[in-house]
Amino acid sequence: MTSTIAALVLGHALSWVPASRTVASEPQTELWAGHQVTLGSRDLPLRGRVTTRTETLVLARVRVGEDRLVLEETACAVWFDRVGAVSVSMNASRIPTHRASYTLRDGEYWSRSRAGWGDEDIDDDGHPGMTIEVDAPMCSGEIYVAHRATTRAFASLGDDGLVGRARVLIEQRVLGTSNACLGMGAKDSSEVVRGPFAYERVPDGTTCASLIDKGWPVDAESPK
Repeated sequence: MTSTIAALVLGHALSWVPASRTVASEPQTELWAGHQVTLGSRDLPLRGRVTTRTETLVLARVRVGEDRLVLEETACAVWFDRVGAVSVSMNASRIPTHRASYTLRDGEYWSRSRAGWGDEDIDDDGHPGMTIEVDAPMCSGEIYVAHRATTRAFASLGDDGLVGRARVLIEQRVLGTSNACLGMGAKDSSEVVRGPFAYERVPDGTTCASLIDKGWPVDAESPK
């Protein structure tokens, strides 16, 4: 997931030492709120090819250097659009921290990163992997999954913030289900999704809950 910064200054503090040498300060650290939208498609029985849409909200602790941005992201929420009458949800607060490093090349920031989890019970609910809640008219319950995402992204840094686009390869492995009905339909998958992202600087001490309550401050589809 890259954010909108109100006014980013890549500054250096100078301290004079003997022989007129200078020492640059450590990269400054900021807190950013991020929003990413990804679109994909898949085939469903009786419906054919359908479009999928996912929104991800994050808070990122960001180290800002002259030609590099390093983001340590904590997920705040993951929202999946309904497909037909089926909805899914997950506990985003238990997603492991994601680290992404962006390097400045030819005027744009580029990144390649990986994130995910395996068989470990990351949400501490007694089941392997992450639990995905499924709500459907004919078959509801839980699916337990391992997940790996490989992201390639590029972004532009302007006065109003950092905005860009990402291509994400999502590989998902089903570790189990809560009932036989879901077990018949839940299968391992691999798909590529794409979409925009944006980040905006927020005050230190900001929390996921405080931003969601007030309304998320950045919109990847309509960045400032």
